[in-house]
Amino acid sequence: MGSSGQKRRKSKTPQHLSKVGSTAGSDRHLRSERKAVLDNMGVRGAPAWVRAVAIIVVFLLIVAAIGSLLAVTIFR
Repeated sequence: MGSSGQKRRKSKTPQHLSKVGSTAGSDRHLRSERKAVLDNMGVRGAPAWVRAVAIIVVFLLIVAAIGSLLAVTIFR
């Protein structure tokens, strides 16, 4: 009839995880968290130069905002 009574096949390549609290486990967890954050921001697959330009633009916007606040308070 069907395969509903049969066991599912095991994966060909089982994933071996490191012990909890070990250095390798912490590194793997850190990498996966960074990947998740970059996925959420939408820049994971972006080239390095795009990330650098984005960081520079954000930095310049922050400097301009601080400068304009200082100018408003000084030249009031």
